[in-house]
Amino acid sequence: SNIKFTSEIENNDILNFLDIAIKQQNGKFELSVFRKKTFSGLGTKCSSYIPFNFKMNPISILIHRAFNICSTWKLFDTEI
Repeated sequence: SNIKFTSEIENNDILNFLDIAIKQQNGKFELSVFRKKTFSGLGTKCSSYIPFNFKMNPISILIHRAFNICSTWKLFDTEI
């Protein structure tokens, strides 16, 4: 009784599921990264006093995420 299910309707041939935007085009699916409207794109300043790997990890993660999700090089390039 505590579980609620929701459904989402396709908008402009795009369906967002988790972090993926699924677009149907010419009978094929194109996958790209989906971000909610609340995404700000802000990160840690390079001049902040935190270890270097804490500054580089988010960049590495975003590139890895785009590489794994995007279905074409054009979408990957747009994401990067």
